[in-house]
Amino acid sequence: PAFPVEVVVHGGTKKSDQARAQAVAKALTSAAPGGKIRVEPVAAAAVSPLVDPSGPARARNARVEIVFVTPESL
Repeated sequence: PAFPVEVVVHGGTKKSDQARAQAVAKALTSAAPGGKIRVEPVAAAAVSPLVDPSGPARARNARVEIVFVTPESL
């Protein structure tokens, strides 16, 4: 691809999310033809929760987003 990809991990601690984001980024890079893809891991931690972090559905906040960054937004 001619554009970069961001792997944004939410819901854990900054350290645990960074480790998960790096693991996903590595998997994406390995799966790309020739490994030619720019992948940026991002640890969002508790930023942008979907539901109340102290509520019973807090597990919904743990998620991985794959963001395709268009060249125009760089």
